[in-house]
Amino acid sequence: MLEVHVTITAVAVLAVILLLFLIGLLFYIYPSSNKETTVPGPAVSDIRDGNRSDIDRAGSLHQYLCNLHAEHGDLASFHFDKQLIISIADSKYFAPRSQVFQLPEFWEPMIGKESFVFSQGVDVFKRRDNIDFKVDKKVKEFYAKIFRLLAIELEEKWRKQPEDQHIPLTQHLKGLATKAVCQMMFGESFADDERVIKLYKAWDKVRTQVFCYFFAKWNQLNQNQMKRNKTYSAIKELRSLMEKAIEERWKKSKHLDGITLLDGLLASSNSSVSPLSSEQLLCDVITMFTIGVQVTNAVLCWSVYFIAAHDDVQTKLRNKLNEVESLDIMPQSLNEMKYMQSIIKESIRCSGVFSYSGRVEDIDITVGDHLVPKGTPIIEALMFPMQSDAFESPDMFNPKNFSDATKSVNPLTYIPFAFGGSRHKPQDSLVYLLVSITVASLFRTLRISLAGKEVDPQSANYESFVALPSTEEVWVTVGGKLDVETVGENN
Repeated sequence: MLEVHVTITAVAVLAVILLLFLIGLLFYIYPSSNKETTVPGPAVSDIRDGNRSDIDRAGSLHQYLCNLHAEHGDLASFHFDKQLIISIADSKYFAPRSQVFQLPEFWEPMIGKESFVFSQGVDVFKRRDNIDFKVDKKVKEFYAKIFRLLAIELEEKWRKQPEDQHIPLTQHLKGLATKAVCQMMFGESFADDERVIKLYKAWDKVRTQVFCYFFAKWNQLNQNQMKRNKTYSAIKELRSLMEKAIEERWKKSKHLDGITLLDGLLASSNSSVSPLSSEQLLCDVITMFTIGVQVTNAVLCWSVYFIAAHDDVQTKLRNKLNEVESLDIMPQSLNEMKYMQSIIKESIRCSGVFSYSGRVEDIDITVGDHLVPKGTPIIEALMFPMQSDAFESPDMFNPKNFSDATKSVNPLTYIPFAFGGSRHKPQDSLVYLLVSITVASLFRTLRISLAGKEVDPQSANYESFVALPSTEEVWVTVGGKLDVETVGENN
């Protein structure tokens, strides 16, 4: 009887185990189960923080996504706190949703929750139309003169340096980029360097403190501690400066000519159809400034860096520039210079300046064979197709990727701007115009070389939503300075 009893007990235990296994399998297989997604991904490292600590150990979201897709494939999932996030590394799943870009939520204290990047539904497209700045011939010619003056100022500053003097590349280019963005945003009232510096310092103070809060939140730092570290007072100062700039532009432009980025927003705030509130206007201006400064600085730094690091590219570019008759290089001349455009595009591609974009779908969608519930944040890892085998030697800087007329580039493998109208024709953007004029001004008569070792783009600074060449300063030297007469003789 004992043997029979043991046998029956063993069978019963086995049956229970088998039943539990089948129930677990059903929950895994069917989307209607409690499992959030069938998209593969790692287990959460903490029940409250999700995979936050994994991202922290990786050093940046960019590097974490690289690790994530290397292990789990083109479609992968992870958790940020308790929020499920889907990441896509295959360009075939980008269209048509790449038209939507969202900054990570930790930017909200800085740019404001009423910013267009956090808008939802149909309002997304209405709000983004307000910032879709039309860059026509008139606008290009207007800003070309401003950019040329800024570039000449930097060129003369570098020309006066001894040949063995180490020049802080990112510091100087950040200054130029900030001056340019301020004038693009607010007009001639920000031609004053002191005012530009004051606004940038206020903005950078908030940016630094927001990042500190974001990482501190991982250790459960509460809102009271955020107040004590003066983040709120810094945000208040930034908002006050921005409000003053908006008011001045409005008073000076009774009849808005559309020449600044702010003009379109001011017109929208005064529209009888879906006007912007004062808070939406302010948040959008701070957002545009934040995006503008970081994007412009990143593209400018990488372009100058790569040219300085490659003597053959620099020599070929200088020869092309010497074919331009006028020293006051105008937009038409640069637009016709395909090699210049190839260099800028390759700089963006090779560096992974724009590592990822984001969106939140307001309906259930299917990605591949997987159902993604509405409200799920989706990351499009743009750097993967841009550094894929679709390009020759994808890990190396090679302008031929864009200058070779026999090659056609799939637009979904190269998305330089994941937001704004310039993503469609980036060569027509003011960012490209500024970079083209600055590069032309510097390299036409100056031979610029790196003063240290080359930067590995894979080890770039990804602390923000754009990449910079390094977390440390990049140093260059200026030698072999050429006079205009000498340049003409070399033609």
